[in-house]
Amino acid sequence: MIFSVKIIFGHDKKAHWHVILLFDGKKSYEQVKELTDTINAPIPQKTANTKGLVRYLIHMDNPEKYQYKRDEIVCHSGADVGEYFALSSSSRRAVLWEIVEFIKENEIDNFSDFIGFCLETDNRDWFDVAMNHNTLAINKLLDSIYQKHKKDRDEKNGSFEEKVAKVKEMRSRGVKWAIIADTLGISLATAKRYFKIVGHLRAARDTAFFNKGDLL
Repeated sequence: MIFSVKIIFGHDKKAHWHVILLFDGKKSYEQVKELTDTINAPIPQKTANTKGLVRYLIHMDNPEKYQYKRDEIVCHSGADVGEYFALSSSSRRAVLWEIVEFIKENEIDNFSDFIGFCLETDNRDWFDVAMNHNTLAINKLLDSIYQKHKKDRDEKNGSFEEKVAKVKEMRSRGVKWAIIADTLGISLATAKRYFKIVGHLRAARDTAFFNKGDLL
């Protein structure tokens, strides 16, 4: 199995490939060198930590170096690069800690927004932990922040009854729907729905008075 990635420098160095060779059985240095000589490669070196070396292909653990994308690694002969990027239990806990800090610091309250950030920044460790390992815990955190934001918005904009009354009052002054929605922190559809509630309440009240008059 073979992993390889093309390394591109400036004008001072030529572009070249870093290649990792994996064998099913034992191979001697001479056997490997005989193979690398056929492609005019430098002297082969035995890997002490294959996982670390695969990650180094894209400088994943070296943020001070240029960051290559994982999909730039070319796999040959059935090699599966995914297993070398799998997080250990301790690493997952560390990643979860980073995620929690990030969510709280940025007050993110939507799972879709968070996953979108992971995709946009190609942060596969965060994506993996969020989707495959700690989804429930992360969702609970996001929901708690959402509820806090909702409470703050409700306290700022008033209760349901107050919002309905405010919609009625603003429409009576000819205020545009978009301005009403923005002022109350609700959607345009919700604002119009609140206005319909006003109409239903008025109709119900008039009906009640009409029935009362009949009885008299």
